[in-house]
Amino acid sequence: MGIARGKSDKVDAFMLAKYCYLYREELKPTQPPTKILQQLRVLFSERERIVKALQVEKGVLSELTPVLGERSSGCREGWNG
Repeated sequence: MGIARGKSDKVDAFMLAKYCYLYREELKPTQPPTKILQQLRVLFSERERIVKALQVEKGVLSELTPVLGERSSGCREGWNG
């Protein structure tokens, strides 16, 4: 199929249709993700966001600890960081 210059939606649609036609015997329809898989993706994304936020907060705390000195030592009690 090669590389096309001057791409447009019309050209893209034609190339996609041509590909589908040429490989129609090999292509298999896909199924949409199940509800549980969708929920897992949402939960995993939320976990990634929370982990990143925690890393940022730990970085801020480590930068502030030398400035605040011993007064900040009580803030870290009970943390796993």
